[in-house]
Amino acid sequence: MRRAFTLIEVLVVLAIIAILASILFPVLSRARGKARQAACSSNMRQVGMALGMYADDQDGLLPPASTKIPGGHFVNPWHGQMDIVWWDLTLPYCRNESILRCPAAAQCLPAYLINAKLTFLQPGPLDACEDAASTILLFEYHVPEGPDDGGPIIPARSYVADYDPVYHFGKMNVCFADGHVKPCAPHDLVKGSPLWEVAK
Repeated sequence: MRRAFTLIEVLVVLAIIAILASILFPVLSRARGKARQAACSSNMRQVGMALGMYADDQDGLLPPASTKIPGGHFVNPWHGQMDIVWWDLTLPYCRNESILRCPAAAQCLPAYLINAKLTFLQPGPLDACEDAASTILLFEYHVPEGPDDGGPIIPARSYVADYDPVYHFGKMNVCFADGHVKPCAPHDLVKGSPLWEVAK
């Protein structure tokens, strides 16, 4: 005759499972976050290379951040089709458009902005950077997730605003003008930080 489990034994097993789950879930969540951070870093590095290839083909000039010309590839679900911006002009140099999106951000629009002090409404020279290793080229920013979440999308900026979220363990990935990518704390990217300046 088979011996059945008692209620106490079942409860003990369930308690052990609950304890193990409470230990493992944070570990798995952190591992998933680290994977997203690494994927984002890889994406930014590839986008930085694409911008470099664009500049090589355009006599050293980066694409304008915005052209103010309608008909861009990307559509903001709450404001309609965007103007042609640097994302569009860089696309032919990208392996695919998915590298313009951070895995930790909303997926409706690209997640990266270009430094407005390098290029804005007119193309800017990439080699104007006096210290490329300490000049921001790209950084990740807040992608709206609903019609009441943030204002119009601009493809360039020269500071991190208070409402920009921090996607990766309190830091944001940044691609510098020499092509290297590293996570930076928001207080390093505020308005007035020398990291935004082209001339040091």
